[in-house]
Amino acid sequence: MRKWLLILFVQVIVGLQGNTQSDLSIHFKEAEYSTVIEAARTQQRNVLLYFTHPYCAPCKVMERTVFNQPDIIKLVEASTIPVKVDCVDEKPFARAIQKQFEVNRFPTLLIIDSTGKILDESNGFMDKEELTVFMQESKLGLSVSL
Repeated sequence: MRKWLLILFVQVIVGLQGNTQSDLSIHFKEAEYSTVIEAARTQQRNVLLYFTHPYCAPCKVMERTVFNQPDIIKLVEASTIPVKVDCVDEKPFARAIQKQFEVNRFPTLLIIDSTGKILDESNGFMDKEELTVFMQESKLGLSVSL
Protein backbone atom coordinates (compact mmCIF):
# COMPACT_ATOMS: atom_id res chain seq x y z
CA MET A 1 0.00 0.00 0.00
CA ARG A 2 2.83 2.39 0.86
CA LYS A 3 4.53 1.71 -2.46
CA TRP A 4 1.36 2.71 -4.37
CA LEU A 5 1.04 5.90 -2.32
CA LEU A 6 4.68 6.71 -3.07
CA ILE A 7 4.11 6.04 -6.77
CA LEU A 8 1.01 8.26 -6.79
CA PHE A 9 2.90 11.00 -4.92
CA VAL A 10 5.82 10.87 -7.35
CA GLN A 11 3.45 10.95 -10.32
CA VAL A 12 1.70 14.05 -8.97
CA ILE A 13 5.01 15.81 -8.28
CA VAL A 14 6.38 14.91 -11.70
CA GLY A 15 3.14 16.06 -13.33
CA LEU A 16 3.29 19.39 -11.51
CA GLN A 17 6.88 19.94 -12.57
CA GLY A 18 6.04 19.45 -16.21
CA ASN A 19 8.56 18.15 -18.66
CA THR A 20 11.65 19.91 -17.31
CA GLN A 21 14.09 17.52 -18.95
CA SER A 22 14.61 17.22 -22.64
CA ASP A 23 12.99 14.38 -24.53
CA LEU A 24 15.72 12.09 -23.26
CA SER A 25 14.34 8.58 -22.99
CA ILE A 26 14.90 5.00 -24.04
CA HIS A 27 14.18 4.74 -27.78
CA PHE A 28 11.55 2.00 -27.59
CA LYS A 29 10.53 0.50 -30.91
CA GLU A 30 6.98 -0.63 -31.66
CA ALA A 31 6.88 -3.44 -34.19
CA GLU A 32 5.38 -6.76 -35.14
CA TYR A 33 6.77 -9.70 -33.16
CA SER A 34 8.33 -11.33 -36.23
CA THR A 35 10.15 -8.08 -37.06
CA VAL A 36 11.51 -7.86 -33.51
CA ILE A 37 12.72 -11.47 -33.54
CA GLU A 38 14.38 -10.99 -36.93
CA ALA A 39 16.17 -7.88 -35.66
CA ALA A 40 17.36 -9.82 -32.60
CA ARG A 41 18.75 -12.58 -34.83
CA THR A 42 20.43 -10.15 -37.19
CA GLN A 43 21.95 -8.02 -34.42
CA GLN A 44 22.65 -11.02 -32.14
CA ARG A 45 21.02 -9.26 -29.22
CA ASN A 46 18.29 -9.96 -26.72
CA VAL A 47 15.02 -8.04 -26.71
CA LEU A 48 13.57 -6.06 -23.83
CA LEU A 49 9.77 -6.13 -24.09
CA TYR A 50 8.16 -3.37 -22.03
CA PHE A 51 4.44 -4.10 -21.58
CA THR A 52 2.45 -1.01 -20.67
CA HIS A 53 -1.09 0.35 -20.80
CA PRO A 54 -2.36 3.94 -21.08
CA TYR A 55 -4.08 3.71 -17.66
CA CYS A 56 -1.04 2.30 -15.85
CA ALA A 57 0.14 4.87 -13.29
CA PRO A 58 3.32 2.95 -12.33
CA CYS A 59 4.22 2.77 -16.04
CA LYS A 60 3.96 6.54 -16.38
CA VAL A 61 6.09 7.07 -13.28
CA MET A 62 8.78 4.72 -14.64
CA GLU A 63 8.73 6.53 -17.98
CA ARG A 64 9.12 9.93 -16.28
CA THR A 65 11.63 9.01 -13.57
CA VAL A 66 13.57 5.92 -14.68
CA PHE A 67 13.53 5.50 -18.46
CA ASN A 68 14.85 9.06 -18.89
CA GLN A 69 18.05 8.53 -16.89
CA PRO A 70 21.14 8.66 -19.15
CA ASP A 71 22.83 5.64 -17.55
CA ILE A 72 19.62 3.57 -17.83
CA ILE A 73 19.21 4.57 -21.48
CA LYS A 74 22.79 3.56 -22.21
CA LEU A 75 22.48 0.25 -20.33
CA VAL A 76 19.19 -0.76 -21.99
CA GLU A 77 20.08 0.32 -25.52
CA ALA A 78 23.60 -1.15 -25.42
CA SER A 79 22.49 -4.58 -24.28
CA THR A 80 19.03 -5.10 -25.82
CA ILE A 81 16.61 -4.08 -28.51
CA PRO A 82 14.00 -2.19 -26.45
CA VAL A 83 10.41 -2.70 -27.61
CA LYS A 84 7.35 -1.02 -26.15
CA VAL A 85 4.21 -3.16 -26.16
CA ASP A 86 1.37 -0.71 -25.55
CA CYS A 87 -1.55 -3.03 -24.81
CA VAL A 88 -4.54 -1.14 -26.16
CA ASP A 89 -7.22 -2.40 -28.51
CA GLU A 90 -6.10 -0.07 -31.32
CA LYS A 91 -2.78 -1.92 -31.57
CA PRO A 92 -3.58 -5.52 -32.53
CA PHE A 93 0.12 -6.49 -32.92
CA ALA A 94 0.75 -5.41 -29.32
CA ARG A 95 -2.31 -7.27 -28.03
CA ALA A 96 -1.09 -10.40 -29.87
CA ILE A 97 2.32 -10.18 -28.16
CA GLN A 98 0.58 -9.60 -24.82
CA LYS A 99 -1.54 -12.71 -25.35
CA GLN A 100 1.43 -14.79 -26.55
CA PHE A 101 3.39 -14.07 -23.35
CA GLU A 102 0.28 -14.11 -21.13
CA VAL A 103 0.97 -10.69 -19.65
CA ASN A 104 -1.81 -9.31 -17.48
CA ARG A 105 0.07 -6.97 -15.13
CA PHE A 106 1.59 -3.62 -15.97
CA PRO A 107 4.33 -2.74 -16.17
CA THR A 108 5.92 -6.05 -17.14
CA LEU A 109 9.44 -6.30 -18.50
CA LEU A 110 10.54 -9.42 -20.35
CA ILE A 111 13.96 -10.12 -21.73
CA ILE A 112 13.77 -12.65 -24.56
CA ASP A 113 16.38 -14.11 -26.86
CA SER A 114 16.25 -14.29 -30.64
CA THR A 115 14.19 -17.49 -30.48
CA GLY A 116 11.52 -15.88 -28.29
CA LYS A 117 12.58 -17.74 -25.15
CA ILE A 118 12.00 -15.75 -21.95
CA LEU A 119 15.32 -15.18 -20.21
CA ASP A 120 14.01 -12.98 -17.42
CA GLU A 121 10.84 -11.29 -16.24
CA SER A 122 9.82 -8.53 -13.86
CA ASN A 123 6.31 -7.45 -12.93
CA GLY A 124 5.50 -4.10 -11.38
CA PHE A 125 7.25 -0.80 -10.79
CA MET A 126 11.04 -0.76 -10.64
CA ASP A 127 13.15 2.18 -9.58
CA LYS A 128 16.48 3.00 -11.20
CA GLU A 129 18.51 0.68 -8.97
CA GLU A 130 16.13 -2.27 -9.41
CA LEU A 131 16.09 -1.85 -13.19
CA THR A 132 19.89 -1.63 -13.25
CA VAL A 133 20.20 -4.90 -11.31
CA PHE A 134 17.57 -6.54 -13.53
CA MET A 135 19.39 -5.52 -16.72
CA GLN A 136 22.88 -6.38 -15.47
CA GLU A 137 21.97 -9.79 -14.07
CA SER A 138 19.94 -10.64 -17.16
CA LYS A 139 22.93 -9.71 -19.30
CA LEU A 140 25.03 -12.13 -17.28
CA GLY A 141 22.47 -14.90 -17.71
CA LEU A 142 21.25 -14.78 -14.12
CA SER A 143 17.54 -15.01 -13.41
CA VAL A 144 15.94 -12.21 -11.45
CA SER A 145 12.34 -11.78 -10.39
CA LEU A 146 11.55 -8.56 -8.56
